[in-house]
Amino acid sequence: MKVLFISNLFPPHFIGGYEIACKDTYELLLENNIESVVLTSDYFNNDSVSIELKESEKYVYRILKIHTDYKSFQNTMDYNFVDRYNQIQISDFVKSYNPDIIYCWNIYGLGTRFLTIINKNRIVFHIMDLSLFTYDYSFRKWLKSFLLPNRNRTTRLVKHLKNTIFVSNFVANKFSNYHIPNQTVIYPFLKNMPSDYLKINYNKKAFLNGVYLGQIESQKGILELCVILKEINLMFPNTKIFLDVYYWSSLFGLDNFIKTNFDFITIYKGVPREEIFSKLKDYDLGFFPSIWEEPFGIAQIELMAIGLPVFSSGRGGSKEVLNKYNSFEFRDFDHLKKLILEFFDDDSTLVQKIGQKAQRDILLNHNSDNYLRHLLTFFQKVIISG
Repeated sequence: MKVLFISNLFPPHFIGGYEIACKDTYELLLENNIESVVLTSDYFNNDSVSIELKESEKYVYRILKIHTDYKSFQNTMDYNFVDRYNQIQISDFVKSYNPDIIYCWNIYGLGTRFLTIINKNRIVFHIMDLSLFTYDYSFRKWLKSFLLPNRNRTTRLVKHLKNTIFVSNFVANKFSNYHIPNQTVIYPFLKNMPSDYLKINYNKKAFLNGVYLGQIESQKGILELCVILKEINLMFPNTKIFLDVYYWSSLFGLDNFIKTNFDFITIYKGVPREEIFSKLKDYDLGFFPSIWEEPFGIAQIELMAIGLPVFSSGRGGSKEVLNKYNSFEFRDFDHLKKLILEFFDDDSTLVQKIGQKAQRDILLNHNSDNYLRHLLTFFQKVIISG
């Protein structure tokens, strides 16, 4: 089996979990002797980086363009130029490589023209967010849909969504009107954790150390979390909560605001994932406070897999891994404040049960063996039917 990944970004250039999950999947296939290559954009691919990457990325080709610059709107490229350019590049690559599966991991920013000239029966879409909806609308179509609400608003893109993997049932339901003939839900996996990474000590302490993983953006609820923790620390100075934040991006400067206004928070940028995972067991609690409907929430299962008791908003697809035995789910930030105060009063036995149940659930359901089995089963179905 030969698999061609097509992705707008690929680490070390990434925005969040979407791109990291792509690399993890690509490496998992290689580790299991499944021939795979990656076709991605040249985003921030300057000469010095290119030399470094070429030494370690024999099968990663950074030759595409993206029309959306995630960090500077001044660098946004003309959509029609990018659409035509990528059509030629991808078409030529597919002809020369002749893959069994064309794995469109995330094509947002790459355009859709290339889909019309490659075999749609071999295309698999991996959808971890709702960005593809952007390609379904123009102002004129939006106006028509507003005036005629019963009108089918999908465009030609829907014709190519024949084989689709969704990151959660929540995201799959968002695409229910597309009537995709062959689809499934495959939750993300986590790489195997060394046993010494897992939390085993749940000692009762007056000072608690919390941790947050992910982007520092307004929709992630990080600012509201900081405000709640500050209020609790002012109310109960003898039971102070410290918060460490590990992040990769903050496009609008919220990281600097937090550094300036919350002295109990320490922010770490760009720490390697492996180093972060090795530290997590030393924390007392984790936070996943997102205020938007998360497609899934990989950071949440990373915290849970270590064995941390996690306070989660359970928004969108992130709710699908939660239950009352493996997490502290909150309705709003007033409720979060109440749960944290109760957390101080609970004995360590309950906290330990929550953390250990979270760890068992995630390691059982989100391991690489399960993921690979589901993925290859779906690929084989696509190949046979195509």
